[in-house]
Amino acid sequence: MGGQVVFYFFHWVASDLGGRGGDDWVDRYVESWINVSGCMLGAVKDLTAVLSGEMRDTAQLNAFAVYGLEKFLSKDERAE
Repeated sequence: MGGQVVFYFFHWVASDLGGRGGDDWVDRYVESWINVSGCMLGAVKDLTAVLSGEMRDTAQLNAFAVYGLEKFLSKDERAE
């Protein structure tokens, strides 16, 4: 639900009837935004289910998920 709230806020702040920030407010004040497991008119898929391969439709991603996990968090960092 948080993804939808942020998306609504981005449109509200730019609106003349809302925040009156202008069309470029989001470009000026928001450097980046990552929607992790947020439902944006699609299926909700939890990050842990994708990485673990517990679900049948994501089981083939296991080697890719391990690579992605190692790329961002080493074994030493995960042990902490």
